[in-house]
Amino acid sequence: MFFVDKNICTCFRWYVCGIVCLWGVFFFPQSLTARTDSLYVWRFVYEFDDVNFKDRGYSDLMNLDIKSDGSSFFYSIYRADEERQVWDSRKVEAVISGSDSSKKGTPFRIVRNPMNNEVVCMADAPDSFYYKEKINLNWNIEDEDTMTVCGYVCKKATTFFAGRSWVAWFSEDLPMSCGPWKLNGLPGLILSASDADCYFKFSCVGMEKAVTTSWNISTKNYIKCTNEEYQEQLRLQAADPVNYALRKLGLPAVTAGEATIVGDDGKPSVTLPQFEKIFMEKSPDDKK
Repeated sequence: MFFVDKNICTCFRWYVCGIVCLWGVFFFPQSLTARTDSLYVWRFVYEFDDVNFKDRGYSDLMNLDIKSDGSSFFYSIYRADEERQVWDSRKVEAVISGSDSSKKGTPFRIVRNPMNNEVVCMADAPDSFYYKEKINLNWNIEDEDTMTVCGYVCKKATTFFAGRSWVAWFSEDLPMSCGPWKLNGLPGLILSASDADCYFKFSCVGMEKAVTTSWNISTKNYIKCTNEEYQEQLRLQAADPVNYALRKLGLPAVTAGEATIVGDDGKPSVTLPQFEKIFMEKSPDDKK
């Protein structure tokens, strides 16, 4: 992976425009002697800022891999080579201490099929879930507003999705109707996006032509659900993380009077911790 400055991005823009029309010939040459499971993609790297991790000095780096047919795969680079995480006793300790698995990378992966705008979302926390949904966003493009992101002149577009207003900046010089997370449907790649409250922000910081292994989207060991059911699980885990973790282990729940947790001051406490969490996809009962 490499990261690029404005001058390199400008050259890269002309390079992209020149080969998009010949993608099938130039980008995927038949003469390459690569492994049979190799996959050739455009890779765009995004810095993901999540308000829930601001006090930890934490931000994620996420790859958006795009194939020649327009399908895309969005995932954290910190989880790219990890096996699916399994709940164990150490997980309970991590939840109690507040150092949950999100520090190792955003625990979801999203595969998008451009033919029907369907996404498959696979999550490894708070448990192993997956769901499918169709995403059709109604964008309002504001041609008069422009911003340069990674050397590309971008136009502004706004939409309302999953309970939040989103502002996106897309470049028509990159004619790929894709974007980070579930955002898509504009006449160019979304290079920057944030919700109106700036709780969540995606910013492109680099790009490359990459060779990777075939995408692993097996859902064999995942629990099938709907997005609504998954959002409910996120809120249950945030409301009572200790007992949520214990249930995953098949252990009985505990009450505040039964639990002894050492606080930051080193003194025992019987207050079960809760997460003050802001969710990217809002439900009617969310305060923020």
